[in-house]
Amino acid sequence: MKDLPTDKSYENTIRGSLKLKGKIIMKKKNAVTVIETEVDDSEKLLIPYNPNKNDTAVVDSQSSESDKKIERVKNNPYLTASEKAFKIAQIKRNAKKIDAILAETHRQRVEKFNDKLTKLSEHFDIPKVGPG
Repeated sequence: MKDLPTDKSYENTIRGSLKLKGKIIMKKKNAVTVIETEVDDSEKLLIPYNPNKNDTAVVDSQSSESDKKIERVKNNPYLTASEKAFKIAQIKRNAKKIDAILAETHRQRVEKFNDKLTKLSEHFDIPKVGPG
């Protein structure tokens, strides 16, 4: 078998597996080292839950909770800029969704649905079946 000529453009490549931070690294067959990242419990994205609060207090504190989450994401050194932007946009979207849901009562939603049904044409009505 002939020896293939080596291409000089591939001489500077780095061989081996991709190293990701915070992942398990295999050194030898039986040796496993775990890289621990230093993250306090206060930096984790946890949603505080207090069952004693009223629903009105939850609505008022909703914006402050989302602001706290956004600050935690901005101060997280383990996220890239694009990950931070994605998580911030996700938090804002969820907060806006929750505000929209909490703005309407069940009765208002039912009335809105009934108005929508009355505006539909007769074509969508269920036809009467049977004699008479």
